[in-house]
Amino acid sequence: MKKRNSVLSLPSTPFLIVLFVLQFCLLGCNEAPEQLQGETITETKTESLLLSQDDELKLKKLVAEYWKKVRVSASDNRQKLSVLNEMVDDFLSNPSDESLTAVKEQWIESYLSYQALATVAQFHLSMPNVYADQRNIWLAIDPYPIAVGYIDDFGPYKGVGIVNDLLVEINETSVRSQHAITDPSEAILGYLPLAFLLWGDNISNAERVDDYKINGNQNIQRRRQLLEVVSTALANDVKVLEQWLSDTGQIDVLFYRLPVLAQIELIKRSSAAFAEYSILAVLQDEAKDDWRPGEIWSKVLSVQVRQLNDNIELLKAANTLPLDISVEAIENNEASTALQDDVFSKNQNARLIESLERLVNEAKN
Repeated sequence: MKKRNSVLSLPSTPFLIVLFVLQFCLLGCNEAPEQLQGETITETKTESLLLSQDDELKLKKLVAEYWKKVRVSASDNRQKLSVLNEMVDDFLSNPSDESLTAVKEQWIESYLSYQALATVAQFHLSMPNVYADQRNIWLAIDPYPIAVGYIDDFGPYKGVGIVNDLLVEINETSVRSQHAITDPSEAILGYLPLAFLLWGDNISNAERVDDYKINGNQNIQRRRQLLEVVSTALANDVKVLEQWLSDTGQIDVLFYRLPVLAQIELIKRSSAAFAEYSILAVLQDEAKDDWRPGEIWSKVLSVQVRQLNDNIELLKAANTLPLDISVEAIENNEASTALQDDVFSKNQNARLIESLERLVNEAKN
């Protein structure tokens, strides 16, 4: 196989030692956000022991370009959530087929834009000693899987969930206290709970509109309140996330504390976690225990695959992945047409799973 030009060959065992030492040192550096703001970060010189100055600069340029895209994506996602929040208010003011359809379309656009942040969302899993404090915001933005019965009626089960539990007040403070209270799947906040409140469980637009029309029914009023609270909370959380990813924000500061070799290793491990927990977990769920609007899954999958391909290209440029570890063949050939047509055959599904499993296994080695 013809080998592409790469920046350099990264050391293996020495690098793992450096990474271990670095994580140990950072255990004492994971300050609260207030302590991080305005702090002058002394650049770690550990990588200079392993890299030439030219190689180090090339890698830093690659990482800086990657991180710039992350920041832009966070801003774009925040803007789309702001629009979605306004459209939810419009829908509640005038529940109709048209206003509900518009909200659903904006939800899809916003959730697709969020996928560009899905790798960073795995940092707390890939380097928990450094990023453990950020876990809760990701759990509040995109919990998966979710137990929809914790939110509202579904299937044959009526009178269930927070909507129907009159002992639970519906305001942002109360809802946050109930979110994932005993298990992460007991989610009320985030993209998928918001989607469930918009789509309902396999019901028509007209039926869902009726679920939000004011008629004196207490549960309908609670559903309206919950939709407003969840939409507002998500917009607020994404705004905080944008701040954390901005220059001198807590995620940004912790990322740039790392030597460039550790930054690339973090991206590699987080890409594998993204593949394993966000894509493979859904593809391999034959019982379909998860819940999400069925008509948008293929669109989400297509965007996720493209995002992984971007990550893989970065890792190839840094020579941290063998050239045969890639999902691009599926995205660029017949499966891309299938994805666009909202069709994904069992054969294509099996090929994608095989490619993603190779990526996960390679990143863990």
